[in-house]
Amino acid sequence: IESGPKITAVGFSADGTLLAAAIPGEGVRLIETDRWSTRATLGADHGPGVAVFSEDGRLMASAGLDLTVRVWDVASETEVQRFEGHTSLIWGLRFTPSGRRLVSVSRDESVRLWDLQALASDTRSGGHSSAVTGLAFRPDGGELASASVDGTVRFWDPATGMSTREHLVQEDEVNQLAYHPAGSLLATTSADSRARVWDLDTRQVDAMVTLHDVSSWGVDFSRDGSLPAPSGW
Repeated sequence: IESGPKITAVGFSADGTLLAAAIPGEGVRLIETDRWSTRATLGADHGPGVAVFSEDGRLMASAGLDLTVRVWDVASETEVQRFEGHTSLIWGLRFTPSGRRLVSVSRDESVRLWDLQALASDTRSGGHSSAVTGLAFRPDGGELASASVDGTVRFWDPATGMSTREHLVQEDEVNQLAYHPAGSLLATTSADSRARVWDLDTRQVDAMVTLHDVSSWGVDFSRDGSLPAPSGW
């Protein structure tokens, strides 16, 4: 892939044949991985900063500087849906595992669930008192976790937007998070250069990793769940 404009997010389709690269000043590039060539650029007027594929690869969603969430049909490379409602930058976007809804989180302190079948409807979940920076689904799809600058992790039912359990609290802002493959642990990253692994049953920190002199932003578990891998800058 050639160097050039700033890329703010990337994501592979489930079958690995396409890579979506969000470039705010250009659009979302759909890149064919067999030749690493650009197939199409979508949403040039949208200023996309986030781009994700649905589980089946038929749809791609993007969130832009225009504060809209747009849904694209990958085969036809056309916009099929557009959602409005956020009042500040959208920092995270995911399809629910069922593919029926989209979830977005924003600097406007909200978690929004968008119904892909009923275009005008959405559920807005409150609770956070500052920007919401990350989201993750439990592997079985039955729970959504959101991370916030307010130092909390909150848990939601992705079907109703209702709270599912008491929130977690830490001393510094929470940047990103990831569920363990078994769903019993949750890893979080923070501006204090630490990654924490929480036991969701005891609500206690099981492990902590310190990244010296960097703010920790990304985290994920290895496929077998044996290692959390934080990243920072």
